[in-house]
Order: sequence, then structure tokens, then C-alpha cells
Amino acid sequence: MKRYESYKDSGVEWIGEIPSHWEVSKVKYQFDISGGGTPSTEKDEYWEGTIPWVSSKDMKSRYIYDTIDHITPLGLQNSTCSLVDVGSIIIVVRSGILQRTIPVGINKVPLVVNQDQKVLSSRGDVLEEFFYYFVSGNEISLLTDWMKEGTTVESIEMEYLENFPLHFPPSSEQEQIVSFLDEKTSKIDDLIKKKEQKIELLREYRTSLINRVITKGLNPDVPMKDSGVEWIGEIPSHWDIKKLKYVSHIEYGISPPDTTYNDEGIGSVLVNGPVEYSETDFGYTRSLKWTTEPKKFTDKGSLLFCLRGSTTGRMNITHDRVSIGRGVCSIISHQNQWYLIYSMFCVRDWISGQLSGSTFPSVVKEDVDNFIIPSPPLPEQEQIVSYLDQKTGEIDSTIDSEKKKIDLLKEYRQSLISSVITGKIKVVD
Repeated sequence: MKRYESYKDSGVEWIGEIPSHWEVSKVKYQFDISGGGTPSTEKDEYWEGTIPWVSSKDMKSRYIYDTIDHITPLGLQNSTCSLVDVGSIIIVVRSGILQRTIPVGINKVPLVVNQDQKVLSSRGDVLEEFFYYFVSGNEISLLTDWMKEGTTVESIEMEYLENFPLHFPPSSEQEQIVSFLDEKTSKIDDLIKKKEQKIELLREYRTSLINRVITKGLNPDVPMKDSGVEWIGEIPSHWDIKKLKYVSHIEYGISPPDTTYNDEGIGSVLVNGPVEYSETDFGYTRSLKWTTEPKKFTDKGSLLFCLRGSTTGRMNITHDRVSIGRGVCSIISHQNQWYLIYSMFCVRDWISGQLSGSTFPSVVKEDVDNFIIPSPPLPEQEQIVSYLDQKTGEIDSTIDSEKKKIDLLKEYRQSLISSVITGKIKVVD
């Protein structure tokens, strides 16, 4: 990569040197900055209109074409909102997400923003697209410079943003830099998308593999019979189907009083639900909460199953002997524990379809007790577990490898943007 002929100190430690001919000016001198608001949520006539109303949850891509919520002209009239000109910078200045990133975008339609965002409209010297890349390519460093220390709510201090020294080349150079970054980041994004699609296909294959082996076994030539259960279909003729309560011990949690909870390791580890689960979809529980008055216990290696809410069906394995709250039940097989765990993966897929669209999905004791799973002889259970452990392990390893490649691509993308947008690399003629 080429470099510019000469450089000068930027005055910002993390930026370092910039090309000698680049200008420097405070953000507030290059952009008109305005805020937004929220019409009264108690006035129905202010909502369900056609004017896009941007909140932090809409800030997921570079360009904003539409939003989840919309307001009416009356709502616009009776609020602190103003229509934002197309092509303006929209930046989130107050949100918990500011701990790790700065959501920034450019609107492609007239819209309004809420009070947690600011609108920056260029006065002409700095292109909005150039400023977008500057923020998105340096967000971690900018968070350090723009965040006010000691605040309990994550927010960008407007004084720091407005007075930040912005470095930029002439408009013609800005256009070339933006064009270069558009081309390069587009190619990187395509690679990332393909790897994400590969991961999704691998996950789908993993699920289908488990379902097929748990319901059909390992011998494709074995005689089959109808199980009488729609989601199971045919099973080997020498297998049975059994209710969960007949093949396992199920313990339903009871939550201790909230006043007995602590995070200081006093008493027994408590698992009330997915908060204490692994961060990934399936793994081992964590010691995050304790209680001095445990009500129900389950042993290490038990399968925990969430019973209520949006996480109904989520599962984890207990990392130790723990107490359990009413949000979960524990399941311990009378035969092979891992065969039961794989079987419950299949059950979870089935109940997910049954509960889809429910506002407050949940299952009760009668549901769990009567879940039906295939029941092969114990030696076959052990063979199936050995086979699935190997195959899912290979799939998981490939998924982990693809995730690491995605992380490297994202790191390269960020580094490239930062280097180009601060003049470390020359991409102009």
C-alpha cells in the first residue's frame, strides 16, 4: 500500500500523523447537529402512521430506508421531532450498546429520530459518507474520547463530540476514499456473508443429523414401524417410544425468596433460568447467583430445561450440584444421559414449532412428563451417542473455524477503514 509524501501530527494520540495537506476542524464547525424526540405513547393518533421514527433498534446497517415504528403528521406536529433531510448522518448517543460500538447510519428517506440519537448534516466540507467511515472505522477509540467517565448510563458527551478535531482531505479525495472503501468493504462483507451462510447450513445439518439418528438409528437396513408420533415418524421395529417420566427422573425447581440471593458465593449456586446458562445456545451452567435458602437440588451433569417465556426449551447441562428455581426442571436419564440429551434436542425442535407465535410461551409439568422420545435398547443408545459425539464434534469444530475466519475478516475490515480514513494508506490518484 502507498503512503502520502509527507505527514504532520494530528494532535490526537490514537490517530497519530495525518497527510500534511489534510485540514482539521471541530465537528461542530463541519456539521449542523440536531436531536429528536418521542411523541406521547398515550396518544394513539400519534402512532401507526407513515413517517419512519428511528430508535436504536433500527440502527443495524449503513443505510436506513425504513423503521419498525412510524408516527403520524399529528405526532410529528406535537413532538420535538423534525423531519431529517435525506443523506444525513444519524448517530446513537445514548444506549447500553455504546459499551462496545457506535451505531451510525445515513438515512435514505425522510424520517425522524428519537431522543437517544443525533442528526449531523454536513455544511459542505466533509462528506457524510466520509464521516460515516470515520466513525465506523474508529468506534472503539472514539468511544474512549467521547464517553463521559463516571456516568451510570452509557452516553456520548455532546461537548466531546462537538469539539472533536476532525481531519479530512479535499472533497475530491474524500470521494475517492469513499469509493475505494465501498468496493473493498463490499467484497469483505460478501465473504463474511458466505461464511455466515455456511455456518447456518452446518447448523441445519447438525440438527437434521441428530433428528435422523435419534429417530431412525444407525442401521439403514433395519425393518421399520410407525411410531404413531407425528414428529418422530417411523422408528426401527425393535424400538419403543416412551414418555419422558418413565425413562428419567424429572425434578421441578422451586425458587427461594429473592431476599436470600447474593452474588458473593454465599450458600448454594442457584440456577433460575437462562441468565445462569452458558452464553451460547447450549453448554454448561455458570455460577452467577447464590442462595442461602435452597429449595430444590440437582446433580452435576443434569439436563436443565427452561419452562417459560421466550427461552422455553433452552437447555444446559449443570456444571456442578446446584439448586434450581421454578423457571427450570432438571432431567436425569435412567439409562444413558447423553442419549436423553440428544433426544431432547429433537423434542425442543418440535415444541418450538408448537409454541411459535405465542406471546408468553411456556410448558407445564404435565407437558414435560409426557414428552415422548424414541427408546432403543441401551447398547444402541451408547452406539448412537458415540456416533453423534464424533459427528457433532466435527461439525462444531468446522463452525468454530468459520467463526474465527469471520472475526479475522471483521478485524481486517476495521483496520483497513481506519488506516484509509486517517491517511495511513494512500488510495487516491
